[in-house]
Amino acid sequence: AGAALVAGLGWWQLLPGDGPAGRQAIFVHHGRQASVAVVRAGGRRDLFVDGEAEASTAGAARRTERLLAVLPLLLHPEPESFLEVGLGSGITLATAARFRVDRIDCVEISDSVLRAAPYFAPDNDDVAAGGDERVRIVRGDGRRLLARSEARWDVIVANTVQPWSVGATGLYSVEYYGQMARALRPGGIAAQWLPVEVIGRHDLAAVLRTFFTAFPEGELWWGDGNVIVLGSDRPLGHLQTARTSRPALAPVLRELGLRERPAALAERRMARAADVRRALGPGAVLSDDRPTLEGRAARGGGRRGPGGEIALLEEIATESAQADPRFGSVLVWIRSLAARRGEQLARADGLEALAVDSGLGIARTFRADRLARVGLGAVNEGRIDEALGDLNRALVLVPEHRDALYGVAGAGMQSGNLDVAGRALERLLRHHPRDAEAWNLLGVVRWRQRDREAARQALDEALRLDPFYTEAMAGLGSLSLELGERARAVALLERLESLSPRGLEAERLRAELAGAAPR
Repeated sequence: AGAALVAGLGWWQLLPGDGPAGRQAIFVHHGRQASVAVVRAGGRRDLFVDGEAEASTAGAARRTERLLAVLPLLLHPEPESFLEVGLGSGITLATAARFRVDRIDCVEISDSVLRAAPYFAPDNDDVAAGGDERVRIVRGDGRRLLARSEARWDVIVANTVQPWSVGATGLYSVEYYGQMARALRPGGIAAQWLPVEVIGRHDLAAVLRTFFTAFPEGELWWGDGNVIVLGSDRPLGHLQTARTSRPALAPVLRELGLRERPAALAERRMARAADVRRALGPGAVLSDDRPTLEGRAARGGGRRGPGGEIALLEEIATESAQADPRFGSVLVWIRSLAARRGEQLARADGLEALAVDSGLGIARTFRADRLARVGLGAVNEGRIDEALGDLNRALVLVPEHRDALYGVAGAGMQSGNLDVAGRALERLLRHHPRDAEAWNLLGVVRWRQRDREAARQALDEALRLDPFYTEAMAGLGSLSLELGERARAVALLERLESLSPRGLEAERLRAELAGAAPR
């Protein structure tokens, strides 16, 4: 139980890979187009393509992958067809499949990415398995498909490589966006996410200017630590929130913090295409024959640090708010981000408080995220009372906040108050019933409370939700030995060794089996 507890707690180390659990590659494939790895740490899995993190099953990356499908499919009046360029983890495609859409296509150039898809099955609804007859995934070049296919789509989502990756310019050029525009049906919507932390002001401006050169209409939306840009041939209408009543969408809305108020999604709208153009002014656009994105990245040794991206978004939001006062709350919040980036903390806190008081949900969530991070850091350092203060303040703002509930559970486990830990995990699972990590930790808590049957049920559920969860596998193997179920423990060890033959979990269970071997 102690080994399982230590492994289970690895997730809340603030730096990836810290702690006893570390990081573990569960899939590696070197293909002709790319080298791909699926790396897991605790309950999350990350997709790396040629060394760059491209997708994740946790945090802001996961929510962004959801939003990439949710936004255009709620804004389009009657979407019947959907195309995703780039599979990634498959979470965006799986989200689209939760809508009433007749045809759902995806084109992915890398065979290695396609091979990695089953390792994300717990989070992408096993979308690559062929169980949904509407979904068609083809291996091929996205640009070639857009240029040559006679098909047209209502929604096209570009979920491709980071702007600083080799070959990136061709997926952010005016020619590429023009192909997307021509592949849309009248009134269709194109969607593209853009990072704002490390891309640099110059490149962010260039991509936005290029996108809105190809699309006469569209909007800029706040994603989750990034922005999502939408393009069309006509102005975008209101969100069709009536569609969110579908039961299949309930888990998605819960993850996005929108279950009670789907209409709050509209708060993320930052600017219209015309506002973006006025704020950016004239300038060069990206083209196939001038690979400036990857050229600057190469000269700078890869991705760059912060370079005025938030200040640029503040200028765009200011232009938007002057044209339409309804964008004023978003502007206040973006100004708070700019102040925080400039280390003007008192001003940032004041502006953030104004945004929260105005009812802006994204500001409330951002504050809760920050409090949860501070609280988790205090848990890591053993400052339990201080941690609980920050974590509980985060939960007042967002009662279902996943990381804050994890932090309360961790504080209870560290202080020996297993009842507190158990209640926090049960509360978390009421809001996030498919969270395998929470089921694993609940199994650890119940095991330490000597409730072996409840522990078995929780660990079984963790493995049902995530068949690649090695910590839960090892814990269940140890528990099976305690319960006299040696054959099951051996089977779990064999599964562990197939996934991670040199992993700590396999070594521990192997040692336990050797110690329990009959003489």
